[in-house]
Amino acid sequence: DNFENPLLQGLIAHDAVVGSNLGPRSPGSLINLLYRMAIHQNSLFGEIYEVEGGCGEIVNSLTSLAEKNKVEIKASSPVKRCIIENDTAIGVELHSGDKYFAKSIVSNADPRSTYFCLLGTENLDTDVKRRIKHHRAKGRVAKLILNLNQTPEFINCNKEDLQSRMVISPSIDYIEENFNPSKFDKISYDPILEISNSSDNQTMNIQIQYAPFNVEGGWESIKENYTNSVIKLISNYSPNIESCIENKKFFSP
Repeated sequence: DNFENPLLQGLIAHDAVVGSNLGPRSPGSLINLLYRMAIHQNSLFGEIYEVEGGCGEIVNSLTSLAEKNKVEIKASSPVKRCIIENDTAIGVELHSGDKYFAKSIVSNADPRSTYFCLLGTENLDTDVKRRIKHHRAKGRVAKLILNLNQTPEFINCNKEDLQSRMVISPSIDYIEENFNPSKFDKISYDPILEISNSSDNQTMNIQIQYAPFNVEGGWESIKENYTNSVIKLISNYSPNIESCIENKKFFSP
């Protein structure tokens, strides 16, 4: 409210709610903004960081480091359950029937899968079960990846500007108008977008805010129309975007 320009208000509000189930006027949205500001305190807020070699290199690097430290990795080995003894997890059993025991067991699965499927509700206190049952883990962000055959032209932007993130979030009210229908699993065909380009401007990554996890009829039934509406929205700022697209891939929440 201390800024008069609605575009600046929209950008700041977007950074406060991106990736969350909150609207700009929801309690707690300020915490998200402060967190993002904290992790960017020594860099420009608009900078984009790209993993050299692609995101798969993160997994490759972690795998290599683990193996150098004599860690044995068993891929394609889903865990069936945690082995509990005296209220303590002492090991895991795989779907294959193999069992492994350890002093420390760490799960990177979501809370519901970890507590309800791996630990089992019989090993949980009533209060823990209640809290996990009401844990909200349904995302509201979709992603669209465009592979381009040429660099798109954005109004009032040069080629270097395309290496900064671009946000389509004209005002706080625009965000709120997108947030409200998403609470009832409805979608907006004029969503909030955060756009980033690869270093060679041949790949465009688009984060789409307030795409509900569940939509009537399922995402497959509306995916094509929704994707086209996003591209049409971008074309308001990049008139030649459609002619630049070689192929596209959409990921629902």
